[in-house]
Amino acid sequence: MKSPENFFRKVGQSLGLISTPPAAVDHLVKRNLSPSMGRRDAAIDQVCIPEDLFARPAGARCAEYRRWGLLLESARSDTTAILRMLASPDTRRREGRMESALTMFQEMATALFCMADSQVRLTEYRPEGYSDDMGENISRCESMLLNEFREILTVSRPALNRYREYTIKSFSPENLQRYRKAYEENSFIFKSPGFAEGF
Repeated sequence: MKSPENFFRKVGQSLGLISTPPAAVDHLVKRNLSPSMGRRDAAIDQVCIPEDLFARPAGARCAEYRRWGLLLESARSDTTAILRMLASPDTRRREGRMESALTMFQEMATALFCMADSQVRLTEYRPEGYSDDMGENISRCESMLLNEFREILTVSRPALNRYREYTIKSFSPENLQRYRKAYEENSFIFKSPGFAEGF
């Protein structure tokens, strides 16, 4: 017969009144931690905003925003996987904040893509009721959001880099080597012109 303490603990955990301890992380699963972080960091580092981006045609901006969205989706997906590998509450909190930030960045990149794509469609198809004012308003919104995205990325970089340095210092020599290898290999993939075309 189960003890009353176990019963009440289970009920409390199911109602969210008592925190559920994280499941034990399998050692083989945890070996994926450093490569996942390497791939995640490589994706984040490829999200760079050229100074002349807004001077480019809407179609070219679309392609760049789409690429950012794919990079940030990759980074966010790796962070979600990393969270499942961690047992330390402090590290989980930091990675949870990282996941939230990457989700926000990805949503901003998606919004930018939609704005630029709308301008392409309005120009090509000129739907009923279309006016130049409509295109100008969308363009103005895109410009404002792009500036906000640039600013928030710039402000976030030092904190992201500090956390990266802190994490790398905790790796064993073997895991550090695996992190660097994953970072270098994925940086090459993410830089390649075919990266975004494959989706």
